[in-house]
Amino acid sequence: MLVGLVLVGGVGIASADPTVIVPEEPTEYRPAETTDHGPSWKVAHEAGTFIEVGTGVMSADRDGVNYHAQYLRFAPEVSINRWFYVGAGFQIGGIYKSRGKLDGMLPVTCSEGPTGADCIPIPDQDIDESGGTVTDGQLLIGVRDRIGIVSGGLELAPTLRRITASVNSLNEAFTTDDATIELHARGDIWITPHINAGVMVGANTTSRHDVMGGMQIGFHFEPYDSMNR
Repeated sequence: MLVGLVLVGGVGIASADPTVIVPEEPTEYRPAETTDHGPSWKVAHEAGTFIEVGTGVMSADRDGVNYHAQYLRFAPEVSINRWFYVGAGFQIGGIYKSRGKLDGMLPVTCSEGPTGADCIPIPDQDIDESGGTVTDGQLLIGVRDRIGIVSGGLELAPTLRRITASVNSLNEAFTTDDATIELHARGDIWITPHINAGVMVGANTTSRHDVMGGMQIGFHFEPYDSMNR
């Protein structure tokens, strides 16, 4: 009887004691899902928009005259992915120097005579002073990559160029239009994830006299234009 009472009492105490925990299946104690699979990171954007502004010097050879100009550049662009981007570039430059013969058409000298102004060509005389503007519209197709805070790339730039120039000493003015293709090489330093600054050099693919070089600053909507490794 005593043994029976002890057994019954032990079972009652065990069922009433809240500190006694019945082991559950081990699967109930698996770590949280984030431990096995990691947090759900936000997927980076593949594309981004950016705007570049810059300045530099250029040389353009047209109709026998070589023009030197200082230009300002504005270029809105869109990155398709981390390697490729497209955009449009607009440049306007002021001519500060020129030299050439304009394919024999200039220079000429004009003088007042009995019948009015007589203009006589001066053969083999160089144009060594002029003023005017060089205006470019460009389509930009580029490839690039970034390592750390440094990025570099190449651009193919089909270009429509208009040169409006005047020969100061002769009071003569003329305009030329041309379509060219330029190749640009560039290198940039990323000052912040949204701003970079660098240099660009370029040349006409069909003329060794058409060259340019300058500096630009870029303002980017997406950090590093999504060029994250």
